[in-house]
Amino acid sequence: AAIANYIALLGWRPEGGEELFTIERMSRGFRLEALSRVPATYDPRKLAWVARQHMRKIAPEDLAGMVRPYLRDAAIDPEIARARIGELMTVVREEVQSLSEAAEHCRPFLLREVIYDGDALQVLRSSSARSVLSESSACVEMLDGGEEGARRFISELQRRTGLRGKELYMPLRAALTGKMSGPEVAALLRFLDRERVRARLRAALDRGAASVSHT
Repeated sequence: AAIANYIALLGWRPEGGEELFTIERMSRGFRLEALSRVPATYDPRKLAWVARQHMRKIAPEDLAGMVRPYLRDAAIDPEIARARIGELMTVVREEVQSLSEAAEHCRPFLLREVIYDGDALQVLRSSSARSVLSESSACVEMLDGGEEGARRFISELQRRTGLRGKELYMPLRAALTGKMSGPEVAALLRFLDRERVRARLRAALDRGAASVSHT
């Protein structure tokens, strides 16, 4: 749907200048005389934007069914994901532009063990990151699986560390996902249970310390 939408925009736009429409809407409104004479220019960023808008319009339960075939390619057991995939789509669909990317974004929520990439390990080696993660461990009891608990966790961590922005969130993201991009940290704190957050913080502290000792 997004590709058809974007291809149509290369040479045509419906009355009113709208940019997002379904194939059905396009078929009703398309007119040959409305085609542009200006040569089309492919813009991958525009296509990505259109795709994201279409993903956000899909109901989470419908998107969950569409994503399931892609879970195994993302190394996720569909049986493990079954109970939570619809719930996860409410968060994941805001960040992605394809079904395969949506499946990949589910990994931090569902995998039992975090695998750290090089960028995440570099962050975890720093003394400031280890300080953030140590203080985070003291805030885990505030998590209750909801938005309010995640807000309390972050607010208390900010109070304890005096940090904001990247200095606070980068170590958390590295510890909870093993990567420096992906779902929002607040979403991770809402969906991961306390014990899983605690275990990931502990593992990240150990891994960061081990990396420092080997350099």
